[in-house]
Amino acid sequence: MPAYRHIFFDLDHTLWDFHKNSEETLHELYHSFNLTNLGAKSAIAFIDSYKEINHRLWNDYHNGIITKEELRNRRFRDTFTDCGINGEQIADTFGNEYLHISPTKPHLFPNAVQALEYLDAKYTMSIITNGFAEVQLVKLKHARIEHFFTHIFISEIIGYQKPDVRIFEHATKTLEVKPSQTIMVGDNFATDIVGAIRAGIDHIYFNPEHIPHNLSVQKEITDLNELILLL
Repeated sequence: MPAYRHIFFDLDHTLWDFHKNSEETLHELYHSFNLTNLGAKSAIAFIDSYKEINHRLWNDYHNGIITKEELRNRRFRDTFTDCGINGEQIADTFGNEYLHISPTKPHLFPNAVQALEYLDAKYTMSIITNGFAEVQLVKLKHARIEHFFTHIFISEIIGYQKPDVRIFEHATKTLEVKPSQTIMVGDNFATDIVGAIRAGIDHIYFNPEHIPHNLSVQKEITDLNELILLL
């Protein structure tokens, strides 16, 4: 691959193991709120419902259909309703606790630290994320990887979400690098990879679950330690 000066990383689902951290938090809260006694079938059923609803609402948020506030308010209210649990107030309290606890979970994808340590000696690195500003910095701190990154570019602060080319243009301008001198590593083709392509930035598609696809990507990895061989 060409010589690069800077590497952009997505955070959720690429470095920070969103599913593991989220499920751990949901299990803890399910039991602390005694949701079985309130009508939920099981923790597994509750989490499965939440995943489906949260995924759908995030897609609506990315597409500008709903606001951040609607996403936050609805994902647990809708999950509670779907699971037969009554009470918006309980759902909102549950949601607030989730937002407080989940970002403090430190689980990263396997070999994330080893890859970052290797790359840190050769490149500068930064994060480009569509996640909410108030939790992304908490995640980096508790996962103990914030020191690897010179900048954290958060769409909510900048005003543009991936794959909008303007968030990538803002990042390269801030870093004073050309798009051709950078590469993007991310798990989401629609946001990370499409956005990088639009901005003239090379990309590496992270597919840890080995999901079959017909996408056209420059490079694909299933383990972050493969970055050591590629870069």
